Amino acid sequence: MQNDNPSSAGQGDPGNDIAMKKLSDRIVTSMREYGRALAFASKFTKGLLVVVGAGLAGGGQFIQYGALGPIVGWIGVGLALVGGFWALAVDDSAPDMLVEAHEAVERARTAYANSIAKDQFIEDLRARLVTTADVYICSQQLREFVETQIAAGRSDVERSVRDMISLISRQLRALMKVISGEYWTLSVYRHVEAANGQSEGLVYIAGDRTERQGEAANHRVWGMGEGVAGHCLRIGRELIVENANDPDQVSWLHIPEALHRDHDPNKYRSFAALPIVISGRPVPWGVIVATSDRANCFATDGTGRGSVEIEPLRMFRGAVALLAVLSHLTDRLPPEGGGDISGSAT
Repeated sequence: MQNDNPSSAGQGDPGNDIAMKKLSDRIVTSMREYGRALAFASKFTKGLLVVVGAGLAGGGQFIQYGALGPIVGWIGVGLALVGGFWALAVDDSAPDMLVEAHEAVERARTAYANSIAKDQFIEDLRARLVTTADVYICSQQLREFVETQIAAGRSDVERSVRDMISLISRQLRALMKVISGEYWTLSVYRHVEAANGQSEGLVYIAGDRTERQGEAANHRVWGMGEGVAGHCLRIGRELIVENANDPDQVSWLHIPEALHRDHDPNKYRSFAALPIVISGRPVPWGVIVATSDRANCFATDGTGRGSVEIEPLRMFRGAVALLAVLSHLTDRLPPEGGGDISGSAT
């Protein structure tokens, strides 16, 4: 999904959390080194005070100058006591300070990460609401278009589909997250049958391409089981090929040599094919195929069906199906002046 909101730049960026972790580690390392230095200085000072104090206290016994000896002795005792109290007050405090500082840094990093996660959740929710609104607007346009076709009694389904694509192509591209420079195509194929009911393949009737000159090119007719479109027609359900260059997925292409083109691997890497199913028909009326030159542009939901990201294509497929039914019913209407729809007497 493309994020067009500049204010959200950097929100949810894993790099920020990594930077916080590195900062936390640097602070902890620095404080650990400081704690070690402090502990060493503390021990050295304590030891020096105790040793000097003990030395003075002991040496005072041998001084023979009046009251000087006791004074020196008491000074030594005082220094020794200071050294002892220093040990109690400082030696144990350095590790405690280090632990408290580390916990404070970790709490700050956790709070920052939670803030980032909350901001990202809000941004994702906002984007989904915007997409939902866009889908609703596009569905309204499709409904209004189909209603006008019904009111006009138009039976030329191919022309109607072309007009509908012209109406919503920009909105549909936006909903499908087509990005600048991407080679993206949308094709509507109609399944043609001979008089004896034999399949004559899928014939292109309308479409949209980011490369406009490609719309005027000669389009391939796909037989049953040929290419992604032909496979979709044969199985009668959605078909998603995330990456056509993946050896595990390439079997879904099965392009006959006569239909293969050298640019296929570069232009068509990801596919979403949807059958246009009409009640009462044993074979789909047609197939809608969207393609992209970006691998993994289309994805499954884990069950083989397309993910929710292709919902706009399903919506478009429904409108095409309605136009196909309208065309079928209009063709069966009796001419003006009466007559039986079936052409037989009742």
